[in-house]
Amino acid sequence: MKTQSTYLASTSLLKARVDDIFGSWLDVSLVGLPENKSYTLWKEIVKVLSSLEKVFDGSRKDSEVSVLNASKVDIETSEMMKEALNICESYLIKTKGLFNVSHGDNQYLDFSGFIIGYALQNIVNIIKKGKVKDAFLNFGDQEIYALGHKPFCDSWPYTIGNPEEIESIEVKNEAVAFSHVDDGRLFSVRTKDPLEARILSLVLPKATESQRHEMSYSFKKIEEKYY
Repeated sequence: MKTQSTYLASTSLLKARVDDIFGSWLDVSLVGLPENKSYTLWKEIVKVLSSLEKVFDGSRKDSEVSVLNASKVDIETSEMMKEALNICESYLIKTKGLFNVSHGDNQYLDFSGFIIGYALQNIVNIIKKGKVKDAFLNFGDQEIYALGHKPFCDSWPYTIGNPEEIESIEVKNEAVAFSHVDDGRLFSVRTKDPLEARILSLVLPKATESQRHEMSYSFKKIEEKYY
């Protein structure tokens, strides 16, 4: 995980980036805070990402999930892992079995469909507790989260590419998650919760009409779209 950051005093804007995080990257823009407060929050974000990486990054041999998958016997899990597994179990039920981090007879754990939304959910909690009113998060163009608005705008603009430019959207106080479907199109889900958006962007394209109907009782105010 590599980080970089710049503070623009003229607009009270912190622009920061993390590379090599869960096989992707993360761009963070925080607006309206003094420089010292901006960097305090940025350090907290980096600390949380580092903790998540040590637990859920399957590409690291020393991560907790890799150790669990390699173990031949049951071993004690961390509180962070237990919390995540409980959350994943609740989504397994809500999605009628479509979202599942356990695979095969050996219950191999793969958090790739979970961790980006979960990381963004944690970061959003940090910036809201830090009294940030305007912020934009972009996790590898796989999911974005916008809080408030961009300076001199009413919301945060974002250009969707697949890979060429498809459409520009406006986002405010919500997340938009993207996934590619089998026919090559791009699918998006827009909702308030970053984790919910990420999971639904992966499961809705493969849900039957019956499953969608059952899931509608658990997920409200969801906006989905194909590009």
